[in-house]
This record gives sequence, C-alpha cells and structure tokens, in this order.
Amino acid sequence: MSWADLWNNWAKMWGYEVWEWGNVADWIAALGTTGAFIFGFYLLNHQRETAERAQADGFVTWFAWEAKKGADDKYVYDAVIQAQNATDYHIPMVWVLNEYADKSFKRKRFAVGGKDVNGLAPREEGSVRLAGYSDAELPLTLIEIRDASGRLWVRNLQTGAYLNSKEAERYAKKKSIYPAV
Repeated sequence: MSWADLWNNWAKMWGYEVWEWGNVADWIAALGTTGAFIFGFYLLNHQRETAERAQADGFVTWFAWEAKKGADDKYVYDAVIQAQNATDYHIPMVWVLNEYADKSFKRKRFAVGGKDVNGLAPREEGSVRLAGYSDAELPLTLIEIRDASGRLWVRNLQTGAYLNSKEAERYAKKKSIYPAV
C-alpha cells in the first residue's frame, strides 16, 4: 500500500472519494485570511498591553546623587530617587525595593513633603533617599507600582525595563528587612 492509497483511504473515511485540494487561488485566499486573523489578534493584544501599561509608564523616576564626606574623608553618596505620577489617576501603592549584599531587600515608601505615603496622587511628586554608598553605584533597585486597576508592575530603575510577571511575583514575595505597610 502506498502513501497515496493511505491518504485516499483516509479521505473515504470522511466521506470523500479522494482529497480535493482546490486550486492555488483557494490556498492563497485561505492563507491570507488566516494571516489577517492572526495579525488582527496580535494588534488587539498589543493595543490592550499598551493601554494597561500607560499608568506604569506615567510614573516617571530619576536619580540624583548627593555626595558628602564621610568620617574617614572618603565621599559617601546618597541616592535620591525622585518620582512623579504624571498620570490622571491616583497610584495607590508605590515602593522602592533596594537589594543589600546579603540578598535581602529593604522596601521604602516615597515621601511627599517630608511625610511617607503609600501612593501618589495625580501630578504629585515624591522622593526616597537611599543613604550611604561608598561609590556612586547603586545595587539592584526595583520599583513596585500597583496601578489604579490593581495590577502590579515591577520596574528595574537602573535599566528602566519591566520585569515579567514571574520575576515580579518573585520579588514581590521576597522577605524584606522592613515589610511593606
């Protein structure tokens, strides 16, 4: 028995005498339609992701370094992380996670007008001071943002890249020296 016979027997099982494959135009139309559906779903998903990320992208952060002489006349640096909620929505939760040498994390809240706050109102600015670095190089520093819809975003402040959901959950569950309140 040849492959052609096997194929035709398969067709007979489905009620056909032989497989009718159509012509080239039918195939091109079918592939074009399938491709259009796949591309359409891709565009819808991309638009949804862009809209969801708008609040996290609207939370703008930047570093400022403040140098001061330490006890041994070496300079010690404080990293001041400035942030602004540039969106029209209240961001209910924002924390900075700073990694230490022992791989533990310290969560710090932003301060607005000298008072620690959990989140930032629309157009509000805040800052976090990370003190005591012997050189102007910050260890891994992440920012946790929970947007108005409740989605958690974790962004690496050095690179600006968002962590994927698996990495974000790993850092969100890490024990910190000062648990988030």
